[in-house]
Amino acid sequence: MRCVSYTRTVSCMENGEISKDIIGQQNQRIQDYIKKRGWTLGKKYSDRKKDVYEETAYLQMKMDAIAREFDCVVLDSMFRCGRNSNVAAEMFRSMFVPASVYFAVVEDDFCSCDVSEEETYKYLDEKAAAYRNKFTTDQVRKYNESKIYPKYGFKYKEGKMELEIDPEAAKHVRRIFELICEGHSCNETAKIMTADGIECSGNYVNKLWGRPIKDENAPWKMAQVKRIIYNRQYIGEWERTIDGKKKMFSCPVLIDKETFEKAHSKLSVRKYSDHVRGKTPLNPFSNRIFDKDSGIALKLYPHQRLKIRIFRLSYPKPKEIVYERGHIPFDEVYEKVHKIIENEKRQAERIVGMIGSFDWEYEKEIRILKIKAEAKLIFQKMLLIESRNLPLYNSMIAGKISEDEYAMQREVNIEEFEECDEKLQDYLEQIKEIEKCFSKDNLWIKTFSEMIVPEEITRKHVKAWIERIECVRYEEVEVQFKYQDWKERLPQKWFEGDFEDGTKE
Repeated sequence: MRCVSYTRTVSCMENGEISKDIIGQQNQRIQDYIKKRGWTLGKKYSDRKKDVYEETAYLQMKMDAIAREFDCVVLDSMFRCGRNSNVAAEMFRSMFVPASVYFAVVEDDFCSCDVSEEETYKYLDEKAAAYRNKFTTDQVRKYNESKIYPKYGFKYKEGKMELEIDPEAAKHVRRIFELICEGHSCNETAKIMTADGIECSGNYVNKLWGRPIKDENAPWKMAQVKRIIYNRQYIGEWERTIDGKKKMFSCPVLIDKETFEKAHSKLSVRKYSDHVRGKTPLNPFSNRIFDKDSGIALKLYPHQRLKIRIFRLSYPKPKEIVYERGHIPFDEVYEKVHKIIENEKRQAERIVGMIGSFDWEYEKEIRILKIKAEAKLIFQKMLLIESRNLPLYNSMIAGKISEDEYAMQREVNIEEFEECDEKLQDYLEQIKEIEKCFSKDNLWIKTFSEMIVPEEITRKHVKAWIERIECVRYEEVEVQFKYQDWKERLPQKWFEGDFEDGTKE
């Protein structure tokens, strides 16, 4: 196997001092790894500058891989591969793996030639995710450690991430808690504060921070009062996000805990009984049920003579709609929808039982191989385009073409290469979609195999599972479930046959 190595001074995952012999350390570990594998090392690529954006050798290695000048590149760590492991993982995923160019990572004792494509992609995803998580955490930490937010009732000590009480605003915060404890609602409290001529918290903060004010006479709002009442910072609990985790810091106490809890108890939400006299049972199918022929929404009405609830078109209905039945009972719709949901659940469970079977794997592999064949043709075209660049450059050096002609043709090559790369990325996305489709991550399989069909269907269940219910001439009911496109990607012959309740797909 024709092996090369890539080393780098800067890691995307470390901070602080970099060892002077860091390249030597990487080379030694790579040599030991290659010797253990019985390989021979050819060319070495190394980015030695202490620059996080340095990638001269990395790009050269990438171009040589496209030209198939080696079979495998050996790295000491994925975190020392190019600018960051996220970019490197994408390169290996989109270029190396489809072209059967291998990579080995000493730190993890991982080599793509030893494992399946699925395992290789999983490894790359984990390394890319590790970098992204660290990057996000670092950014959030830096942001939160330095970000200063307006806090009504407090102000920051000069040059410090430390709070002290703002006397002017603090007295208004205490007044709000007093009013709530006296039994006023948030809305009533807001009106009292406005009537007393107290500047609303929004305007006060904006003035304090030099921000523009839209309305000098803006009234207090219920939401402003509510935010103050439920803000635990007033009892000395200051929540900040450090290293991606929420942590509590102390700050001056503005409201004692007893008053804080008393205000909350006064605002406890009333719990209404489900058996309030005259209350009509909810319609779980509201805005989801339609007449199939016309597409018009059906409404739920009480039938005075039959003493039942029915679905029908609201009057006046279109004259051309004349059905044998004038309505369909709510209970009939409910029973049919319940039965159809149970049937969808059984279908999903049947499909889950097929995962990993010969038919399952065969169907998935056939679809992937078809996409790979198309991707391979595109990759070969990319190699051909890349092979034009060196002769073109030599022609310019030899004076056979001008620099302008070289630049023009070079631009044409780049555009063709980018078009091919875009197609290649599309094929790779298609493969990912197929792999997701033929797994438990298929959204239809995941949703309907894991769902628990309740005895009573509620609005919550309908929103979660159903896109649309169609009534056929007030006689039949059809249900369009969510994620049907994911179901339709599977072979439809798998859904043929009878189910326990006698229904058929």
